[in-house]
Amino acid sequence: MKIYKFEADWCHICKAVDKILEKNEYKDLITHVNIDIEDGRTLGDLFGVRQLPTFIICSDDKTTVYERFYSCSSDEFTDFVKPHIGKA
Repeated sequence: MKIYKFEADWCHICKAVDKILEKNEYKDLITHVNIDIEDGRTLGDLFGVRQLPTFIICSDDKTTVYERFYSCSSDEFTDFVKPHIGKA
């Protein structure tokens, strides 16, 4: 499973969320990809990114499994990822 995180250098919340990702119990089961919205504008537009950070979970064949458009706590992130472990 891959989680794409759309972010920006100027987004302080995006940097804070990185600490949540590093400590998450599922971190070894997830490939985490950061996409700077300033560099990946076309990709951000494709996925309808309107708020940072935006998380998109995709399977290896790039089928969108779930989207979430706002920052989250560690527990919320676990709740967000847990149903998709083993599916994507």
